[in-house]
Amino acid sequence: MVNSSVIGFAKPMASYFAAACAELSVPPRLCLLVDDSDRFVQGARTAGLSAYRWTGPRDLPYLRAALGLTTEPPPPR
Repeated sequence: MVNSSVIGFAKPMASYFAAACAELSVPPRLCLLVDDSDRFVQGARTAGLSAYRWTGPRDLPYLRAALGLTTEPPPPR
């Protein structure tokens, strides 16, 4: 977990996402943000991360399938 008050930047700033990826030692192209804020999802995408807008528990089967965490194909959205 990355705390914006510790790194000095907040979402949706590109600096936040860059610092978060650096803290995790993972390049942005290999990171996924799941958030319920369109603004934060767009900020993550602009910074080079993959991002998914969470709308509730019904999203979980799709995310699990899209990430290869199940053998079933992603359900239609």
